[in-house]
Amino acid sequence: MSTATRISAVEFERMIDAGVFVAEDGSDSRKMELILGELREQISPPNPPHEGAVDWLTRWSCKVTDESKVVVRVQNTIGIPEFDSVPLPDLAWMIAAKNFRKQRPQPDDVLLVVEVSDTSLRYDLGPKAELYAQAGLADYWVVDLNALTLHIHREPVDGKYTNVTRAAVGQSISPLAVPDVKLELSELFAQ
Repeated sequence: MSTATRISAVEFERMIDAGVFVAEDGSDSRKMELILGELREQISPPNPPHEGAVDWLTRWSCKVTDESKVVVRVQNTIGIPEFDSVPLPDLAWMIAAKNFRKQRPQPDDVLLVVEVSDTSLRYDLGPKAELYAQAGLADYWVVDLNALTLHIHREPVDGKYTNVTRAAVGQSISPLAVPDVKLELSELFAQ
């Protein structure tokens, strides 16, 4: 029997507004995400390889996208209220036609989601992939820093990705939303 207490996305938003996640000394907020009704805290801070990969992907994303069509968001949330979830992906591309200052992006706004994994691979390929598939996110990538591979998840059907592939150094991949753009994995993993 589980002793976990589940909360809704609405309750999570109220907790944020009430300052529940602010550190005791008031200096900084704790990094929290809500996944399928469960609060999850980023326990270990990102290490330099993780930060370097996120930095590289951010520069690449800004360089290859048209800012009038794509908003590149770094370590910002996506709202998935129907699954009581507010995940905090490392990188996401959103439709630029909307303003996200008053509301979190919703699944229909998402073009690409990327998680960078060095210690969180099982979580990113497990619960996170399941959530993103349930929400219908069409293009989900997991950068595996240890194996120097990219896990590509596409074609969500009935809460599962039906097309899951891997690409390695020497290969390239194109985001579904911008198919003429190529991510060269040898460049990503060369840092």
